[in-house]
Amino acid sequence: MTGRKIRKVISIFSFILGFLTFMDGLPILFQINIPDHSVINWLLYYNLLMAAVTIAAGAFFWRGEKLSIQSSGILAIGHTIVMMMILTVFADSAAAKSQIAMTVRSITWIVIFILSLKNRDEWFA
Repeated sequence: MTGRKIRKVISIFSFILGFLTFMDGLPILFQINIPDHSVINWLLYYNLLMAAVTIAAGAFFWRGEKLSIQSSGILAIGHTIVMMMILTVFADSAAAKSQIAMTVRSITWIVIFILSLKNRDEWFA
């Protein structure tokens, strides 16, 4: 698969992930959907902010901009820090769904960030 195709796949994945995060978080924010577990407010706001960053990263990857590298790095680092926090400090209050989702996001964005760095000359020429 060519670098351009890989960037497009990452882009589409980013758009879908960002959209799904909005679809999950906005109803909770506006109290349309009240989950049966406790909600950590800062985590809800963080997830919605990072959903916007994820969609922006998707646009950067689609256009082949070098901001793809920075945005994927921000997402990898941010999600990893938050993952460590909700698996340790907030382990008793964070929903299992949040712990799993943040772990998957962290691993995904670390891989995307490493691939972006490794292939930057080919993907973002």
